[in-house]
Amino acid sequence: MDQATDGLARWRHNIHMIPQLIQNDVSSTKVRLFLKRGLSVRYLLPSPVVTYIEENGLYTEENHAPSPRPSSSDGKGE
Repeated sequence: MDQATDGLARWRHNIHMIPQLIQNDVSSTKVRLFLKRGLSVRYLLPSPVVTYIEENGLYTEENHAPSPRPSSSDGKGE
């Protein structure tokens, strides 16, 4: 920490160190796992992010499955 602040020595009187009280170890893998298990992610992510995920159906089983290819009615393809 001292090395990081050495370059800022002349502004030392204006610098206030604030310890991180909450770990932020959220990843898309963790979000997928929580949602797959039916757990809430409301305390992991900001509300607008949760709303976006819900509105767009992100991290759902349907979202990960490949879309079926449309078949032509004559059976010949395109």
